[in-house]
Amino acid sequence: MSHEGTSPVYLKNYEAVVHAFGWWPGFHDANVRAFGPSTRPDSLELLLHWWVMTNAVDEKGFYILEKHHLVRLGFEGITDAELDQFTPENILFELGLSSPEEFAAEGKFRVVLDSAIGSEFCGAFSAREGAVLEVVPCDAKGNRIA
Repeated sequence: MSHEGTSPVYLKNYEAVVHAFGWWPGFHDANVRAFGPSTRPDSLELLLHWWVMTNAVDEKGFYILEKHHLVRLGFEGITDAELDQFTPENILFELGLSSPEEFAAEGKFRVVLDSAIGSEFCGAFSAREGAVLEVVPCDAKGNRIA
């Protein structure tokens, strides 16, 4: 699995995420806003609300979060799905993706959804293709900014 900062260059439009945040994040503490089938039976979409946590704290002692965005990812050619434990309303500990080298060797990549609540593992699947479908600014509650 790739680590934060290692861009999954096999995802179409991955640059949109790098542009929004400055690097490819691991999506620690991301709120899963939606997850489910896309237009084809072997496809899935994942909508995440994520931000950058700064080192600064507010008057209540909470870390200041900035660069809030909604990131919508699409995956096609789904196989090896292990999603029985995954619930759509979730907070991720990490969105794990195969490294570019693993993708080149296998011709597919693995997506691991590690939950920050409950059990550590909450779901995984393999995909032949993937894309960053949308990266849009939002407020701290995950509402789109027009």
